[in-house]
Amino acid sequence: MGLFVGGTISGVKAEAEKLGAKLPENWVEKFYAKAYDRLRDSAEPIAGIKQVLNYLDDVDMPYCVASNGRVKKMEITLGRTGMLARFADAMFSAQAIGTAKPAPDLFLVAAQEFDVAPEDCVVIEDSLIGVLAAKAAGMRCLGYAPDGSDVLAEHGAILFDNWHSSQNLWDYDHLTVCQFSGVRQPFDNFLQPQGC
Repeated sequence: MGLFVGGTISGVKAEAEKLGAKLPENWVEKFYAKAYDRLRDSAEPIAGIKQVLNYLDDVDMPYCVASNGRVKKMEITLGRTGMLARFADAMFSAQAIGTAKPAPDLFLVAAQEFDVAPEDCVVIEDSLIGVLAAKAAGMRCLGYAPDGSDVLAEHGAILFDNWHSSQNLWDYDHLTVCQFSGVRQPFDNFLQPQGC
């Protein structure tokens, strides 16, 4: 499963097929239909994320979501959790720009949109692919690892395990926060393509 975390669904399909899976041509769209239904029913905010966003608002620090996911997915998850209005003008999708993480482009486009230099940004990531993209973009990276995994730290992220303690990490001035929605997504056993 770690091979797929943080990637695109098209990329998951391509990797699964390289590993020998026989997937139908329309697998990606079928996956999205099921995923969107599940997200509409069960996406929940991660404990503490709204307080973090309030803090960022209070200190006038801009933030956005820069995701390998589609805009529709972000709208569903953020809408369900009551955070869509906060991110309405601050969502960046790899699908929309044509390049996915681990390439740095998604983060660089987000920083450019905010007129902030990459070295003045901090990325909050929960996937190795995202940490690698932040590093390639020349941005600092905080690794959200509630499971205690050190994989993100091994690639340069500063780890934290809950949003309540994350405010201790906000000692940066004049930064733009790229990439986080703070949404728990119910996909523990959902991403395993049939036929693998």
